Amino acid sequence: MERTYLEQLRQPAAAARGKTRWWWYGCRVDKDNISYQLDQMQEAGIGGVEIQILYALEAGSRENLEYFSPEFFDILKFTGEEVHKRGMTMDLTLGSSWPFGGPFVPFVKSAPVVYPYAIDVRGPSVFSYDFTNRMAGEIVGGIMGRMEDSEMLPETIQDISSLLEEKLLFSWPWGTQLKNLEVPEGNYKIVIFLAGQFREHVLMPSRGAQGYVIDHNDAEASRFFFAQAGTPLVERLGRGMVQSFFCDSLELFGHNWTGKIYDEFEKRRGYSLKPYIYALWGKVKGMTEEIRYDFHKTMSELTIENFFSVMTEWCHEMGSTSRIQAHGTWGDILQAYGAADIPEGETFSEWDKYSVNTVHRRLASSAGHVYHRHIISNESFTWLRFPRFTETPEQIKIAADSIFVDGMNQIVNHGYTYSQKDGEPMAFYASSHICHTNTWWKYYKNIGRYINRVCDFLQRGEPVSRICIYLPQHDIWAENPLGDIHMCMKLEERLETSVIDGIAREGYWFDYVNDDVLGRWEEYSYETLILMETDRMPVKTAESIQSFAMHGNLVICAGRLPSQGCGLLQKDEKDKIVSTLFEEMRRQGNLIFAEDKKDALLNILKQRVCPDLKVGTGKESIGYVHRKDKNADIYFTANMSLL
Repeated sequence: MERTYLEQLRQPAAAARGKTRWWWYGCRVDKDNISYQLDQMQEAGIGGVEIQILYALEAGSRENLEYFSPEFFDILKFTGEEVHKRGMTMDLTLGSSWPFGGPFVPFVKSAPVVYPYAIDVRGPSVFSYDFTNRMAGEIVGGIMGRMEDSEMLPETIQDISSLLEEKLLFSWPWGTQLKNLEVPEGNYKIVIFLAGQFREHVLMPSRGAQGYVIDHNDAEASRFFFAQAGTPLVERLGRGMVQSFFCDSLELFGHNWTGKIYDEFEKRRGYSLKPYIYALWGKVKGMTEEIRYDFHKTMSELTIENFFSVMTEWCHEMGSTSRIQAHGTWGDILQAYGAADIPEGETFSEWDKYSVNTVHRRLASSAGHVYHRHIISNESFTWLRFPRFTETPEQIKIAADSIFVDGMNQIVNHGYTYSQKDGEPMAFYASSHICHTNTWWKYYKNIGRYINRVCDFLQRGEPVSRICIYLPQHDIWAENPLGDIHMCMKLEERLETSVIDGIAREGYWFDYVNDDVLGRWEEYSYETLILMETDRMPVKTAESIQSFAMHGNLVICAGRLPSQGCGLLQKDEKDKIVSTLFEEMRRQGNLIFAEDKKDALLNILKQRVCPDLKVGTGKESIGYVHRKDKNADIYFTANMSLL
């Protein structure tokens, strides 16, 4: 018999309890303290742990367990059994710390960082140059082109890779040199592209887990990592012991290349990247932004296909699910989050307030909604206050409410630091101190029960959102030179927090959408589409928007109409189609144009769209989320005022 809502409030589902990240410094743990801390968590209403093993506090201590040693597997298996004995769940970060990597990752599977080495020359002349000891790394390309007004002329570009020779020292490879290059008349630039020999290592790993970070664009590197860092865990712990394997935020510093880019680029974009590689850093006349777009679009596809999707496939093979924080990637952010079984956002810094957190939360929850992920989790309370130990239960409760109204429905505390029962209290440097060594820990069970009740309801039914906002990802790809683009941050900067908050505070709940969603708009319940800061989009997306509008839905363009297609090939034709489609929609009344994305946009929304929840006084502190199950509409409303 189905429980009433009152019964559900009194006894919320155990599966909806909050979880916590559990840091093990140097894996310096013992069975008695593990059991004690799990009892503390269970009593406080925490339903699961996510174990993250990281650096040792005392590097030379023998009590630090070697990663993947027999003692390591023994203590982890014991922990899993103790967790399950209490009806809790255990998640695990693969490897040690983050990003994914380790001692088993060879250099050839590590994350490349490519940069240019440029020389200005004037012809006519014959030019030679010895690069030995002037640059370090593998040469992945070399071109020469004539410069005019700081732009390289595409018709003059030559691939000079074949003219680069190996330089020997006593028969040993020592360096690279260029000999007898004929430079035509004019001002030319020679650019050699290097994949540097110094690459990122895992951040803050435990003993025995140091090593290179993998190339997140290469399926072979991803599968190799999961086979080395993950499969042995499952073999020793048992299938199903780990509920979800976790991928922390993608802090891939400098990673901007992959060894298969030339082949994949030509296969996917229809032309060779090699002659035009200079556009990734400098300007190639008439085609810079198109080449940058094509490059970043290719990297996006490779990352989603070869890392995010591969991780989820591997998790399923192991009888587990994937929980992934996709923020940090350069890829299509909704597709990246959506590749996970459980997309996870993050609350970073002082966020006990009402504001739409685009960069770390609303993008994750939107992905969960549009790709039909039942659970959308959130790393919660990271850096809530600094210095540590100053956060209060009241601040944690308000911060939880701000997470809920952004569409998340599972809390993962950040978090719980393993400490010896009778030893000095430990605390992770970026965390709120939510564990048994805090003086107010005995009161946390009230927050734990509150989180359990709210998440129980927010995991029911389906989200309700009639408004969607298109993400201008194509413009970000086109406008940015080569680098480890943080797509979430770029989107928030482009859309502007004040603008997004203005929409939300008028009572409009919305999802972000991408081309994939708009191509299937009939499958969703959106009635209003907002476009702002958007110049480029694929022709198919423009056609889908036209169809959306012609079926009686509202399209609002703020500031300007999209006027460009995407990519280098058939550029003029695609630009014309996109521009014409939007001009036609405007003339035919199928599109409303707002002069700006602030007051003008809000005025149109107020005139044409009824808000789901209207707040009079205090709208700057009151937010909501709306879900619907087969029996009722479920609203969660929170006042996040500090008064």
